[in-house]
Amino acid sequence: MNTYNLDFAVNNQQLSDNNQILLGRLNPSNQSGIFTIGARDPSDDNNVTKIKNKLSNCTWKQIPESRRSFIANTFEIFMDLHSNQALSENDITNDKINILNKYSKEYREKIEIEKQNNSIDENEKNMFNEMYAIFHLYEVLYLSENVNNNISELLARWLTDNFYTLSIDEEKLLKSDKPLNEKEDWDLLLKCILNINKYKIKAVTLFQKYCLNNSLFNKNSVFEKLIEVINAMPNVIDYQKYDEYKKTWIRWQSKVKIIFKESNFMVPNNASFNFDIENYCHRIFGILAGDIESIINSCDSWKQIIVSIIYFNQPEIKVTDIKTLFSHCGSNTSYTLLDSILSSLFKEDLNKCITLCTKYDFWWLPTHLADMMSYHYKFEGLKDYDCDLASWIKINYADSLGLQNDNWEIALGYVSTCPDNIKESLKTELINHIPLNSDMKVKKLIANCKKYNLKNVITDIHKTLGMKEYSKGNYGEAIKHYMEINDAYRISLICNELISQYIEKGDLSQLNFIDTINQKSLYNTKINFLARYKQFHELYKDGQYNKAGSLLIQLLTSEIAPKTFWSIILIDAIPLLESEQIIFNSSDTYELMRCLEEITTSHRRNEYLAALNKKVKSEQELENLVDVIRMALVRNLARTSALLI
Repeated sequence: MNTYNLDFAVNNQQLSDNNQILLGRLNPSNQSGIFTIGARDPSDDNNVTKIKNKLSNCTWKQIPESRRSFIANTFEIFMDLHSNQALSENDITNDKINILNKYSKEYREKIEIEKQNNSIDENEKNMFNEMYAIFHLYEVLYLSENVNNNISELLARWLTDNFYTLSIDEEKLLKSDKPLNEKEDWDLLLKCILNINKYKIKAVTLFQKYCLNNSLFNKNSVFEKLIEVINAMPNVIDYQKYDEYKKTWIRWQSKVKIIFKESNFMVPNNASFNFDIENYCHRIFGILAGDIESIINSCDSWKQIIVSIIYFNQPEIKVTDIKTLFSHCGSNTSYTLLDSILSSLFKEDLNKCITLCTKYDFWWLPTHLADMMSYHYKFEGLKDYDCDLASWIKINYADSLGLQNDNWEIALGYVSTCPDNIKESLKTELINHIPLNSDMKVKKLIANCKKYNLKNVITDIHKTLGMKEYSKGNYGEAIKHYMEINDAYRISLICNELISQYIEKGDLSQLNFIDTINQKSLYNTKINFLARYKQFHELYKDGQYNKAGSLLIQLLTSEIAPKTFWSIILIDAIPLLESEQIIFNSSDTYELMRCLEEITTSHRRNEYLAALNKKVKSEQELENLVDVIRMALVRNLARTSALLI
C-alpha cells in the first residue's frame, strides 16, 4: 500500500476524460484515508463501477517530526500513571489527588520544554503555550492539595505565569532611572499591582525611585502611603500556617480599605503630570482594597477580572464557589478557543472542555487531560462508539499515531488502557495495519502482542510471514513461522515439499533452518524426521558410520520416516551394507529386510516406490535397483551370521 500527502490540486479533468472516479473512505481522527480509482464502462448498461485492485493510503496532515520526542517522553509518563496501583481505587482521596497532581506537573514540565524549543515555529509555540495554560489551570482547580486554603494564591500564580509575564520592553521601563513620568509607566505599575503576588518588589521600587528622584518623601503623600501599604502586604510564603497568613491579610486589607474610603490621595505640589494621576492612585488603592469596580476598570481580560476579584476581594473563596462567581463575572469570555476552554474549566463543564480541546491540531491535549480527569470525573458515554468520551479521544490519538513516524508501539500502549470491551478489537485492528517491512519491526510487534496477550494477532502475523516466505521458496523460514503457532497442517505440507525436493534434486540446503530452531520444536513428527535425516548425512560425511547406521535404523523402527521415503533410506543404507566394517548387525539387517518387503509387497507398492521410480527410466531398472538393495542386505546378513553378530 502506498502512502501520499494529499494534494488537493487533483486533475479532475483527467479523471473525467478517462471516465474515472475516486472511491475511498476518510478517517477524520488521524486525517487520513484509503482510496482507489474506479471507472464505469460507458457500454455497460448496468453502470457497474469497476474498481482497480491497487489501494492507496493518503494523509493530508503528518505529525511534525519536532513532536516525536515529546510524544515519546509523555507516553512514558502516561504508562507510569496507568501502572500506579494507588490510582486503581475507585474512591477519590487526598492521596489520589496528590498523585495526579504529581503526574500533571510532569506533563507540564514536558510541555515547558517544547515551549522553549527554538526549532519549532511560532504557531507551534503558541499551541504549546496554550496547552500549558490549560493543564496548569486544571491542576490548580482540580488537583491541588488543600486547595481551599490557598486557591487565590494558586490562581494568581497561574494567571501571571501564563498571561502576564513582563516583556523585554517592560523590564527596561522598570529599570529606568526616571520612572513614573509617563502614562505608560503607570499602566505598567497597574500591571504590577494586579499581579502583585509576583511583582510586589518591582512596584515598590518604582515608587521609591520616583520619590527619590523628585524629593517627594513625605509620609502624608500618596506615594509614601502606597509604598507603606505595599510593603506591609503579607506574603503567603512567609507563614508556616495558612490561617496565620489569612488573619494578617484581613488586618492589612482593613487598613487599606480605610485609606481608600477616605479618598485622600494628596499628590505633592512639585509633582506634575499631564494625565490624571489621582485616578491611577485611586484605582491602585481600590485594587488593593478589593474594590470590584476598581478591579474591573483596571483589568484587560476576563481572566484577569476573575482572578483579581478572587485574590483581592474574596481570598477565602472555596473552589466550589468559583463557578457561581464566574457566572456573575465571566459572561463575556468566549473570544478565542483558549478562552472557551478555560471558562469551561472555571464552570466545571469538563465534557465541554475536552470537546473543545479536540479542535487543536494535536490529539495529545484532550487525550491526556481527559485521561487525568477520568480518575475523578465520569465522562458521558458515546452510544455510537460503545465507550466514554475519554476513551474515544484516546482511540483517536492512538489512531493518529498508528502509521506515522513508527509510533505504533506508543499507539498500542494507549489502546491497551481502553475499556476491556473494546481494547482487544482496537489493538488487533491497529496491528493489522502495521507494515511488516523489517525483521526488527516484526520482532517488536510480536513482543508487544505477547505483552498484551494478543494470541490471535500473533497467529495472523506468523501466518502472513509464513506464506510470504513460502512464496519466495524459503521453506525453512516459512516452517519457523508456522512452528511458532503450532500450525501442524502447514508444517506437514512444507515438509512434504522439502522431501519431494530432496528426492528430485538431492538438495539438503533447505534443512539448514533446523540448526536454528528450539529443540522443543521437534515435537512435530515430520520436522523431527527431517532433523534426524539431516543428522544422518552429517554423521556419514564425518565418517561416523556406526552412528549413522544406528540413526537410519531408528528412523525406520520409530516410524517417524514416512513409508514413501523408506526406499530412499534403504538406498542410503547400501554403502553402509557394503562397507568393509560391519555396521548393521543381524537384527538391524532383518529390520531393513522387513521394511523392504513391506513396501515392495504392499498394494500401495507404486506409491511407496515412487521416490525410486524418479531415479530410473523403466520398470525393469526399478526392479534391478530393488534387487541391488536386496542383495546388499543378504550379503550383510551372511557376514553377520558367520561372525555371530
